[in-house]
Amino acid sequence: MSIYSSKVENAIDYDYSGAKGTAVNIARQKRQGLDLTLSRQISSLWNLNAGYSYVHIKNQADQAADDISDPNNSGPNTDRIGLQYKENKWDAAMNFQAVSGRSLQSYSDTSYLTVDLIANYQASERTKVFAKILNLTNEGYEIRGSGGSSWITPGAYHMPGRAIMIGVEQKI
Repeated sequence: MSIYSSKVENAIDYDYSGAKGTAVNIARQKRQGLDLTLSRQISSLWNLNAGYSYVHIKNQADQAADDISDPNNSGPNTDRIGLQYKENKWDAAMNFQAVSGRSLQSYSDTSYLTVDLIANYQASERTKVFAKILNLTNEGYEIRGSGGSSWITPGAYHMPGRAIMIGVEQKI
C-alpha cells in the first residue's frame, strides 16, 4: 500500500482556448492518492491479484483563486483484478480494469471497464509465441482528457477498440 501527497508550485497545464494549445503555469497543484494492491497465490498454477487506486488533483490558477478539481484527472478511482496461470511453458492472464469518477467536461463518459486476455507459449529459451486480445469488450474510452477546450471535444483522444495480436517474439 502506498499513500502520497504532493504540492507543486508553478505546475504545468495546457490552455486549449486558442487556435492551438499552449503550455501555461498554474499557481499550485495538489495531488493526493493511495494505491492498494493485494496478491495471492491460490495454487501452484494460479495467482490472483486485486487493486484499487484513488487520485485527487486540485489546481489553483493563481494565488487569489480557489482550488478546483482537475477535470482532466484520467483515473480518480481505478479498480483492478487479474488472474494469472503458469505451468511449464504456458502462461496466461485475464485482467479487468474499471475506472470511475471522471469529469464529463473532459471525457466522453464518467467510467469504463476493460478486459484483456493474454496467452504465451515459451517455445524455446529465445522464442515466445503469444496471443493477446486487448479491450475484449470493445469499450469506447480515452485516457487523456480534452482539457476543457472549445475545439477539442471529449472523446477526441479515444483509445483503440478491441485489438487481437498474434505473434512470435524472438530474442537475438
